[in-house]
Amino acid sequence: METLVQSELKQLLEHYCNKRKDFEQRHAQYDIRESMIAVGMFAEIAKTVDYNADMAHYSKLLEEKVKDYKSSYPTHLKGEYSGGYATMGSCLIDFLGILENLPNFDAAIDYINAKYNEDNVVMIKGDDIVYLEQQHPEAPLSWQRSLLKNVLIVIGVFVYFVVLMIVLGSWFGK
Repeated sequence: METLVQSELKQLLEHYCNKRKDFEQRHAQYDIRESMIAVGMFAEIAKTVDYNADMAHYSKLLEEKVKDYKSSYPTHLKGEYSGGYATMGSCLIDFLGILENLPNFDAAIDYINAKYNEDNVVMIKGDDIVYLEQQHPEAPLSWQRSLLKNVLIVIGVFVYFVVLMIVLGSWFGK
């Protein structure tokens, strides 16, 4: 496997995170601020991984560090979905894919520029969704339960006010 020199890896990481932050600012599907913070956290975590000229080893260490951090993600409440948590996982998958498939610095930069181009509003989500389902399988269910609970609350409040209007109407003779 061809490998990146340390200076190239640092430049690639910085370029990737800047492009990803810009992309999240323009196209985040969840809380934009939380997604941008998650990209910054990913960048800081990636900078702490010791680089020893073996990209496979670097990738494994990066994945372990991000997973460790995600297990105590500050805005991720148990049983609730977090846009930042998802963004961090997406950054990990995306960056590891770049390292694995594009070890040539110039090719990696060109790929990042093309993927996060201003005109490219569609980001491939398939792997991100699979990764989320594997790492946090209760997220879709908790989201559905939360939605159902909110719908039931709205219906309950509506019924309460209808009954209240009927009772008050009968009291005041309307």
